[in-house]
Amino acid sequence: DNMGTINAPIIGKTMIAFFREHHVDPVAVVDTTFLTTWGDTSTIFLLIMAVPVLLLLTFSPENIQSWYHVILFWAVWTGVSSCGFQTHKWSHTPYSDLPYIARLLQKMHLALSFQHHHVHHRP
Repeated sequence: DNMGTINAPIIGKTMIAFFREHHVDPVAVVDTTFLTTWGDTSTIFLLIMAVPVLLLLTFSPENIQSWYHVILFWAVWTGVSSCGFQTHKWSHTPYSDLPYIARLLQKMHLALSFQHHHVHHRP
């Protein structure tokens, strides 16, 4: 929670500041809009996803075949990682206010629950 600086270019004022603020007011993250939760994160991850797309567009068919697993890993990792802010938001949301999919993921221990994440915010 303390990596980077809010003065970092591109991600400082958007992602790092937003993430650190929730330690001052842990419930504030629950009241954010969809655009606030996903906007900056999605922009960064779309830029990251540009790499495998450029590889696919510039590689010959033989090179694509030899790099297929690397490109696939990159794409899956980026897609899953981009969900981090949403699942983190759900870990601050009371169980009764969660959408069904969030409750299901928390029940399956695929997303962090409010009870488990709350320990992280204790002084």
